[in-house]
Amino acid sequence: MSLRNCKECNHKVSTSASSCPNCGAKQPPRTSRVTWLVLLLIGSIFLASFFTDETPLTKIDRSNIVKAEKTKESEKSETVKLQKPRWRTFDSVNEMTGERSFYATSPPTYSTKPMSFPYTGVEASLTVGCSRDSYWAYVFFTTAPNLTNDETKDGYNLISSRVKWDDDLSTLYLTQEWGSKFLQFRNDEAVVEKIKISEEALLELHWHSQENVYFRFNLNGSTKAINEIFSKCNL
Repeated sequence: MSLRNCKECNHKVSTSASSCPNCGAKQPPRTSRVTWLVLLLIGSIFLASFFTDETPLTKIDRSNIVKAEKTKESEKSETVKLQKPRWRTFDSVNEMTGERSFYATSPPTYSTKPMSFPYTGVEASLTVGCSRDSYWAYVFFTTAPNLTNDETKDGYNLISSRVKWDDDLSTLYLTQEWGSKFLQFRNDEAVVEKIKISEEALLELHWHSQENVYFRFNLNGSTKAINEIFSKCNL
């Protein structure tokens, strides 16, 4: 027989007694072994479910989470496409003649591979300009290009280059006035039509001390921008 202390008078009481023989206070019933076994079993089940990753509910929840994440990524991708930089337009006035010119230009871009000093960070923009009844196309650089595959003419250099319009590779000619930051296309009409129907253009240049240099131009929104300036030039 085991004993325990009375909760009221602290007198020794048998665990089988329902009340204290000293003060008569009722004693809490003894927890049976069966009760302890049931509690232990319930605790084991709870712990097993807590540490198990692959319960049916968990699988369902994870599936929903994966679907939600894919949806978010898809929406994010669509948003990036919608926010893709587009061509912009601007105008300028000749201070001497008062003649107004209008321009449509691509977002500025760097070479596909970084160039070394002194051409580090050079940016380029593909531009179409018009004034009255004429138009032209050129590439503007923040630093004057120093090219090697050119032929010296009277006051300018004639440059042979390649441009890839989407998947269509073609060879064309550009001109550069000595020391200028502009490369002017020789066949303006053909170049402008290519700009309007293509998604991107990749220009190849043989740059001094840099080997081959490539600039990729985004043509998103070019048609709308070009048509806008042409309407102002009566084209």
